[in-house]
Amino acid sequence: MNWKHCPKGLGKLSDSILLNLEGNNLEEPYLSLIRRGTKAILTYLRSLEESAPQYEAKLLLVGEGNVGKTSLLAYLRGEEFVKNRSTTHGVELDRLQFTHPSRDVTIQMNSWDFGGQPVYRISHQFFLTKRALYIVVWKPREGIEENQVGARI
Repeated sequence: MNWKHCPKGLGKLSDSILLNLEGNNLEEPYLSLIRRGTKAILTYLRSLEESAPQYEAKLLLVGEGNVGKTSLLAYLRGEEFVKNRSTTHGVELDRLQFTHPSRDVTIQMNSWDFGGQPVYRISHQFFLTKRALYIVVWKPREGIEENQVGARI
């Protein structure tokens, strides 16, 4: 078999079975689940039987201090530009809501606006996750080295 997704019906199999899905063209979250073993895969498939689609995502804005992350987030909320906006300290959490482009549902983006000052960078690693949307903001005229773009991603 060569699936991108496993059929939900596989969740009805007994926990004592050995399910080998290596070599299939599976997408996440299956790739992570395969590493954790058959029980993890079966548990996930069983959870799909009672699940409902979630239209929610984590949005992280990262970059040096004073490059416009908060202003970009304000623009996405439909707010006016604020000249000389104060810098973000720590992490500011907020929610953005968008209309789905093809369905009659609202998408919620949970935004994480990180302060870019060097003192805050050490804590950023605790919030970075695989299944998130990242927006890296920098001043391109200053160059990659000045903005440490490569080091932050």
